[in-house]
Amino acid sequence: MPKKSNNEVSYTEVHKELERQIREQDFQKVYMICGEQDYLRTQNRNLLSDAILGGGDEMNRSYYTGENFTVPEIIDLAETLPFFADRRVIVFENSWLFAKPPLKSTEEMEQLADYLPKMPDTTHMIFVERAPNKTYKLYRSIKKNGFVIDCTTPDENQLRTWVVKHFRDAGLQITGGAFSVFMEYAGTDMLNIQSEAEKLVSYCAGTGQITEDDVRAICSRQVQDRIFDMISAIGYKRADEALSIYMDLIRLQTPPQVILSLLLRQFNQLLQLFEMQGKTSAKEMAERLHLNYFVLTKKVMPMLKGYTDAELVQDLRALVQADADYKSGRIDARIAVEKLIVQFTAVG
Repeated sequence: MPKKSNNEVSYTEVHKELERQIREQDFQKVYMICGEQDYLRTQNRNLLSDAILGGGDEMNRSYYTGENFTVPEIIDLAETLPFFADRRVIVFENSWLFAKPPLKSTEEMEQLADYLPKMPDTTHMIFVERAPNKTYKLYRSIKKNGFVIDCTTPDENQLRTWVVKHFRDAGLQITGGAFSVFMEYAGTDMLNIQSEAEKLVSYCAGTGQITEDDVRAICSRQVQDRIFDMISAIGYKRADEALSIYMDLIRLQTPPQVILSLLLRQFNQLLQLFEMQGKTSAKEMAERLHLNYFVLTKKVMPMLKGYTDAELVQDLRALVQADADYKSGRIDARIAVEKLIVQFTAVG
């Protein structure tokens, strides 16, 4: 029996098991493809559904999203023999089946959960969800009767290998310094990394190498990264720099309420990290805060240097109050953020 994936094994191990199933045609009845990485979810969805069909007629592939189906319809389809082929595959992506709160009858969801172990061997179902509710009976049934592929962010070494191979396949080498700058700009979302890498490949075509200047010339900084920069500037009381970064975000049409929300989330994480420092390893801190290890060590932890415990508590309280004032309509989001930056960078 193939081992079932769970949160205790890495994505690499899970993917190796998936490759084995495909190689040996040892498919499970049902699959759940979930996790934060859109790139990996899409890649695995296509890989798996194509392998199950094995070149069979596209009439045997059905795709459902949103609310445009009912469970009785799906069961009728699942019971229908594939058209001149060995298998039928039914794909659900971002569907009402895992919406929080439920959008339709929970009885239908439970009907599908009870049906999965009875499904004919000729039918396979693939569920694709970024963050499925694991308390639902349907999720538990998928895990019990099938295989879960959790598409978590690869670690720094895996991301480096993936990016460097992409450049090498395009005939380009990237220096260590340029790679570090590239990761600072691109972040850890693999779809964004792929997009930024393609821009670099086009820009550097024929040169044979990617330099730090190339990365800075062509790649775009992510909003979250600029938030990191702004928080660092605030910690060191560099008011002009913090306000300059804030204005850059506004020029990029980042809504002030989004900036406020990101600041609130980031300060909350910083306070938790401050309290964990010296008591646990960076790896465990990353797991507890659900952060990628690369982001934690290279982006988040350096921000702590400009803060004391008391300052973090005080600033977090001010952010919570500003967020409450904005949501209750007592203050405009832009005014709230600008007042906070001035308040946080005041010296003395």
